[in-house]
Amino acid sequence: MPYGITVGSLTIIYLIWMSVLMAGKNLIPQPIMALSFIFFALFLAGLIGTSIQLFGAGNVSKNCQTYVTGAPVVGQYVNTLAWLEQNSICKC
Repeated sequence: MPYGITVGSLTIIYLIWMSVLMAGKNLIPQPIMALSFIFFALFLAGLIGTSIQLFGAGNVSKNCQTYVTGAPVVGQYVNTLAWLEQNSICKC
């Protein structure tokens, strides 16, 4: 999560910087293309890392089946609220 937020904020800063350069008619293609490629590579690295975390060795889907679907809870308890939260996360 922090990685995605960092890459996203850097991309927004880059877009603002690019807009300032376009307004001043000082746009140079080489840095724009290089930084665009770098941000694309960072985005792909985050996408691959997230998919490994979701579907890799300790995947979230398997844990949802084990701890949420296999163990329903009833009553007005904290465990019921936790189960409802986990169930809503697993359904997404």
